[in-house]
Amino acid sequence: LSPVLTGLGLAMCIQAAIRAVLELGVLMWMGQGMFRLFYHQKISEGLFSQDILNREDASLEALGTVSTQLLLVLGIATLTVFVLVVAGTRSVGKVCMVTVPACFMIIVTLVIRACLATGGPQGVLTFLHPDWSLLKEPTIWLEAASQVVFSLQLGLGAITAYSRYSKFRHNIVRDCTIVIVSHLVWVLLAVLLTFSLLGVAISADKISITGGSEVIVSVTGHGVWLAAQTLLEKSLLTISHGWLWAGLYFILLAIVGASSLFGYLEVITSSLASIRPAFNRFKPLISFGMLALIFLMDLVLTTQGGIHVYHLLLTYISNWPTLLFSLLTVLATVLCHGTNYLMKDLSSMSKISLPHWVTSHLSVIYTSVLPVFLSASLVWVLFNLSLDHLEDPLATFGLSLPQTWGLLLGWSLSGLPVLPVVFGV
Repeated sequence: LSPVLTGLGLAMCIQAAIRAVLELGVLMWMGQGMFRLFYHQKISEGLFSQDILNREDASLEALGTVSTQLLLVLGIATLTVFVLVVAGTRSVGKVCMVTVPACFMIIVTLVIRACLATGGPQGVLTFLHPDWSLLKEPTIWLEAASQVVFSLQLGLGAITAYSRYSKFRHNIVRDCTIVIVSHLVWVLLAVLLTFSLLGVAISADKISITGGSEVIVSVTGHGVWLAAQTLLEKSLLTISHGWLWAGLYFILLAIVGASSLFGYLEVITSSLASIRPAFNRFKPLISFGMLALIFLMDLVLTTQGGIHVYHLLLTYISNWPTLLFSLLTVLATVLCHGTNYLMKDLSSMSKISLPHWVTSHLSVIYTSVLPVFLSASLVWVLFNLSLDHLEDPLATFGLSLPQTWGLLLGWSLSGLPVLPVVFGV
């Protein structure tokens, strides 16, 4: 659409590779956790930090030794992913037809069990008590807009890579509706599960949450720390047969991580195979090469200080580029293709006649609302990122960047996905 954005495709591939490294690392830790939970049938204190990560005194300055158990689990996870993707997109679709319903069944089961535990309903009622005055703050809306992009994994090209296999006369309006509704249901279930488990931990006096969002994050953590440390060791530990529910929780996280990994691999392999039509028959070989490269990059996460490397990549390079790529894609579509042609293509491909009030509202959203929200959210996320090293929200979990060179390294890595866009311009 725009020759100026020649490097955007390469930038998305680099970003997808970085996210694939992080997802495979989480898959490795979840696999190690499942083995320990089902083998020992108990949740021990410090399961994640000591038994799985074996952190000890490791840091970014001294990563420590490589864990042979994590290395073995990493190899098994990589081989499993390769077996599932080597047969092509059709086999991935069949796998997802099983894993997606399984994920919904597992999370519904966990929500019911957590709400039946002591403190579960109180946790849901406490955390879902809205403070409507916060809606007046613009930063809340900017944070919500950025979370929509992160949660739907927009700006990474995964949805586009899979949509290329659809027929031209495919009802994309129906597909978008299905994705939005199912994602909304998934988010609501995830929120109920998290809040109910936090209520269990508060009821058992494992944690105490008071203050604003920054204080809450410093106590509960976010991402893998919230899931594998707070909810596991503070909440599920107090529930009867907690090891079984924790095992199901880890299975859920592993399936979600593997599904995301499928999308990242499809972005990279499809982009490389599209360079020349003859490369399509070598796509399984390309998938093997990319997984081998990701496996080698993940070796650093098998060390005792691997969680520090994960924290560095997740903080500075994992999320914010997706906002930039989404903004550039929207601007290229609006300015180079035009909203009139976009509405015509949408109606033609979906074989439906969109009413005038729908096309007019969509045109306004594409030309004004969406670029403004994406731009403001990008600025807000980068501003918060600049303050992250000052606040150290995960300092209570022993995770912070070195004061001398950690900040320089983080910002240097954050520019890696943007370099292809700059050179393309």
